[in-house]
Parts: sequence; C-alpha cells; structure tokens
Amino acid sequence: MTGPLTGPLGGVGLLAWLAFAPPGDPAERSADTSDLLGPAAAPSKHSGPAYVDVLEPLPEELRSEDDARLLKESAKTAFRDERFEDAIEFLAEAYRTFPYVTLLYSLGSAHRRAYERDGDTEHRRLAIRRYQQYLSAAPDAESADLAQNYLTSLLADRDLGDMELEVVTRILVSTTVEEASMQIDGGPPLPAPGVISVEPGHHEILVRAAGYHDFVRGFDVPEGTTFQVQAELEDKPAALAVQGPKGALVLLDGRAMGELPLSHPLEVESGPHVVSVTKNGYRAYSKDVTLERDGNSLVRASLDVSNQRFTSYFFMGLGGVALVSSGVLAGLSVERQGRALTLERQRMNGQVSNPQYDAYLELVHSRNSLRTGAVFTGLGGAALLVTGVMLYVFDRPQLGATRGVARVTGAPVIGAGTAGFTAVVQF
Repeated sequence: MTGPLTGPLGGVGLLAWLAFAPPGDPAERSADTSDLLGPAAAPSKHSGPAYVDVLEPLPEELRSEDDARLLKESAKTAFRDERFEDAIEFLAEAYRTFPYVTLLYSLGSAHRRAYERDGDTEHRRLAIRRYQQYLSAAPDAESADLAQNYLTSLLADRDLGDMELEVVTRILVSTTVEEASMQIDGGPPLPAPGVISVEPGHHEILVRAAGYHDFVRGFDVPEGTTFQVQAELEDKPAALAVQGPKGALVLLDGRAMGELPLSHPLEVESGPHVVSVTKNGYRAYSKDVTLERDGNSLVRASLDVSNQRFTSYFFMGLGGVALVSSGVLAGLSVERQGRALTLERQRMNGQVSNPQYDAYLELVHSRNSLRTGAVFTGLGGAALLVTGVMLYVFDRPQLGATRGVARVTGAPVIGAGTAGFTAVVQF
C-alpha cells in the first residue's frame, strides 16, 4: 500500500502486502463465486460499516480524494504494525470516502492476514467477499491472478459456520505524523493512527508526537458507529538564538526581527530559513539554516569592516592633510607678501637696487603661486573631507551585494601658478 490511490492497479506497494503468503494453486477466475461460501458464517465479534458484505460509497458530492489518501496512509501504518483490524477500518472508510477498486484488493489482503493470525472465520468470509468484488470490478488488473490464487485457497474450506453480529462502537483516529500516540479519556497511550472500541457517549481524545503541539478534541459518539477523527498536528516552533555585534540588525528571511543583543531567542517555524545580520560600516552576514521542530539553534555572526568604511577613513585623512597643507601654503604666501611689501616701500622711496627689484618680483610671483596652491589645496581637501564623511554616513550594508577591494591612487599636482593633490578611487 505504498503507491498512490489513482489508477486501476495497486502497483508494487499492494503486491508487497502479499509477498509473505504463498499464493496457492491457480484456479479459473469466476465473476461470482458466492455459491461456494456455503452456510452462514460462525459467530463473530465483528460488526460495523467495515464488515458489511457490500461497502456503500458516500454520495458523490461528499466524496474526497484527499481524505481517502489520508486514510490509506493510516491503513499502511496499521498494516505494517500488524494491527489488521485497524487497517480494515481505515481501508473501508477510505473506500466509502472515494471508491477506488484497489482498496477492495487491499481489504481482502487485510482480512486474509487477520484470519491467518487469529483464525477468525469472519475475516476469512470477508477476505473471500473482497477478493470476489475486486475481481468482478477489475478482472484484468495486474494483481488479479494473485487475488484469484488467494481466493481459491480461502475457498478450500467451505464450512464458514453461522454468524452472529454484535453492535460495536468505535473511534477511528487518522494522522500522518509518524510515531504519534493517542489517549482516549485519559487512558493509557496507544499507537496512532488506530481504532479503539468505546462506549457510546461523550469522549475526549489526545493525540501527541514529539515536536508537535497536542491535538485535543471532545465529541459525542453515537452507538454502533465508527466515529472518524483526523488529527492534524501542528509543528512546534524552533528556538533561534543570534549573537553578534551590539546594535546590529537581525533579519530572518529579509524581515527585521530586532537589534542585538536580542532579549530572547526567536520562535521560528521549522524548515529552511536565511538569517542575516547587518550593521552600518560592516559587511552583511548571511547564513542558510534548517531549523528542526521544537529544536534550539544558535547563529554566531562575525562582521568584517566594509571596504567603504576603510575608504571613508582614507578620504577624511587625505582631506585633513590637504587642509593642513593649504594652511601651510597660505602661511608661506603671507610671509612672501610681507617681504614683498617691505621691498615695495623701499622701491617707492628710491632705495631699491636692481638685484633687490628682481628679488621683489620673485617674491610677488612666489606669493601668487603659494596663494593659488593654498586655495586649490584647501578646496580639494574640503572636497575629500566631505566625500569621506558622506561615505562614512551612508555606509549601509546591502544583502547579497558583492564588493571587491577598493583601490585608491593619489599624486601631487604642481604646475605654473598651481599646486595640489589628486586622488582616484576604484571599487
């Protein structure tokens, strides 16, 4: 019973059910072998919708393929644990929910295994009936030969005795969670999925499994019915702790969760996630994590200083040096201006010789060059300083961005009437 429900055949999964029992001698297939059943079956403790001769499907508007598949999976678990009566209840309910013909074959196999284990002739009678119904509905199915062989073997003993039915009230619990357990009215834990007989009236069921929230329901069970409960257990969240630099922002799948240090671990749905930690001036940190249900995980984020932050420091330092150089040039320009004014006064009084006049002209030229250099160096220094500050302030990490190493090159500029410094930054 490991294959899908769709299609006319049970496939390899259904064949695996029959692998542990010899098929017996082949016999000719008959569309109706009910005349071989003999007299009525012997007294049996079994009754209810799963033990009627003909299983009546629900009205078409009430059928659900998904519900039938869930019941089939529960039957698979019960059959694997050799809880054949539980498997029969699930399979019968699955057939009523959505009448796939392969379920008749599976029911015949479940009844046959129960008969081989306990010798209960009611299981033998219904194994015969289900195999007959399967062969009648799908005479050319892949498993038809095996079904015929088992049918022939079961019909070898025709004395089925008289049958006396009793009214039985049951609760049928379905769940897709492995290793789940159930408790009825606070009783001892039982494996789930499963079927349990109860008295008619109000009952409370608890289904639990590691890593899931408990499923608790109360309901009234009418007499003589098999009350179906589908226990859909919800995952418990995982606890995620994140460590990193103080003030860094923690993001989970791109959504901000708070700044470090966090006051408590994050409660996160189990499964794959992306944890990111960002802080201005640092490269963003990202890590893919897979969180287990009800588990504890820790992410330690180590942040590296960004290239832009290093570049901002360089620009601010270079701008500061340029401003200091501008001040020095301005000071030298003032000194040249003072000496030139002294010679100018002497020239106005007719006290300057030709060599002194030439020195005067040189001082004026040097003053002008130094003044120009001070202005341009000051402007360049201010621009570098502002650029560095801007790079520092707007150094915001980008998730997923890749940055190479920044390269900065610089050189002094000296020309006729000018002096200064140039810098080129490549990211």
